[in-house]
Amino acid sequence: SQQGFRRSTDRQTFKGDGWFNASLGNAVARQTFADKMKDLRLQLATELGRPTLGPEGERKHEMTYNWYEPGAKLGRHLDEHHEETKGVKGWVHPTRRSVTWLVYLNDEWEADEGGSLQTFPRKELSDIEVGSHSGNLQIGWLHRNQPVFLDAWRPSGQTALYTINDAKERVYVSKTDFDVPSQPIEFVQFLPKSQQ
Repeated sequence: SQQGFRRSTDRQTFKGDGWFNASLGNAVARQTFADKMKDLRLQLATELGRPTLGPEGERKHEMTYNWYEPGAKLGRHLDEHHEETKGVKGWVHPTRRSVTWLVYLNDEWEADEGGSLQTFPRKELSDIEVGSHSGNLQIGWLHRNQPVFLDAWRPSGQTALYTINDAKERVYVSKTDFDVPSQPIEFVQFLPKSQQ
């Protein structure tokens, strides 16, 4: 196509209100799935203290169906909706997005078809929490077992990278505060050369 889209290498997306169109595909199956997701959202809204996950019709959540032709893939990326990349404004209100999930709908899926969840657990357990710290997203590891977090609360309105020392204090490892760049993000560029 004119924009370089190729069915054989790019994902295709069925997004927005169009998926409620009963003349497209299996509308009953989509509605059954949407009802299950609504139940899950309501439960998460209560248990996580995120009331805006629940209401319908306010564009506080989204549901997207993606499909891939053989050979197509979704490359490494940072979800543009993550508030950690928006600086301090992303954490001002309790309406921030807090849950993302993927559900695979393939019939009789086989592992050799790809698309499976890959995890890379550490051989040594960390002495501090991983995944997030004080509302900041973990974006990687330093020295193979030390979590690195993205501080989105900097007085500058920008972000910075930090680790936690033995005294449970933040140790900033980025050279300066920075704006999160365009995707894909190679956060290593913000580390001093001695730690890259």
